[in-house]
Amino acid sequence: MSVVVRRNYPARNLPDDLKEGIDPSKDVTIMIVEEERPRQVMTFEEIFATRTSPYLTRRDIDDHIRSLREDRDDG
Repeated sequence: MSVVVRRNYPARNLPDDLKEGIDPSKDVTIMIVEEERPRQVMTFEEIFATRTSPYLTRRDIDDHIRSLREDRDDG
């Protein structure tokens, strides 16, 4: 991260959008901080690929239902 500091900078030399509310006859201190770019946003496919499935497979569900039916029929 880069930082630039200018002390005693003439306020009259500031760009118009930064001059607002500042006396142009005064000096100011300017601090410019270079911002880091945010990480690239993950695509839906990338997010989906990283997940671990907490869900049962279709076969697991069928087996579970079958066992419930068998228990009901036995009792």
